[in-house]
Amino acid sequence: MVKVMDVDLERRRISLSMRSAAETLGITIEIVGGSDEEEAAEEAAAETLEEIAVDEAEAAADAGRRRG
Repeated sequence: MVKVMDVDLERRRISLSMRSAAETLGITIEIVGGSDEEEAAEEAAAETLEEIAVDEAEAAADAGRRRG
């Protein structure tokens, strides 16, 4: 489960957070062996991967619309 943190229509990107979704639902997520800096880097990397996936899906949908 993820929570949508931000939608940037201009850049066609969304930011998602598993931690925030867990907090909203009252679920505890155990984070093992990470410093705050590592945690921030991992979160940024995960958000980047989500943004790339969204961009690819949108590009595929746009290509399909142009063909069809």
